[in-house]
Amino acid sequence: MSVRGKRWIPVAAYFLGSLLLVATFPKSDGQTSHPSTSASGDIDAAAYAILFRRIAIYDKLANDADAANSPKPHLRRIVAIRLGLVGHDADILHSLASDYATEVYPIDRNVSDVVRHFHSQFPGNRIVPGIDIGSPPDLASLQLQRDIVARRYRDLLRQALNANTFKRVDSKILDDFGTSANKGITSVTVK
Repeated sequence: MSVRGKRWIPVAAYFLGSLLLVATFPKSDGQTSHPSTSASGDIDAAAYAILFRRIAIYDKLANDADAANSPKPHLRRIVAIRLGLVGHDADILHSLASDYATEVYPIDRNVSDVVRHFHSQFPGNRIVPGIDIGSPPDLASLQLQRDIVARRYRDLLRQALNANTFKRVDSKILDDFGTSANKGITSVTVK
């Protein structure tokens, strides 16, 4: 596998893990809802994870442009500018996103390993009778770890920005990225 392919393993693993994490939990009315988005704190975690991931993607694009002798430094600031952050505040956001990516990488590697192991149970993509086709329980634990990391970095951003700036930025993040996190998953209903 090329180096380029290896860099995308965590992203692919996250999305595959998210797809496999369709385990449902009963609600009081007998319906079920997705575990990772059942509370507003989970939407916060998902929104901030998307934010930090988006910054990492733009950073990679900027690095690729630099390597091709076609620098595009604006890519490093595009998310911060969209959020209305400039100067030191933009630097803080970028630094936290970089630290988040470093911390979440091992979790993503574990997700990749769990998904790979899960897929290995189905040679030729065939379901064999007797094999549990439910979501691997490790994925829920790994998603919880990711959510904890995302919320911690959200809190670090809150501490680093002044209160009014954070309130404005947090609202924008939840509007922009919370919708993405929320789309189609907040209340997966099974009757």
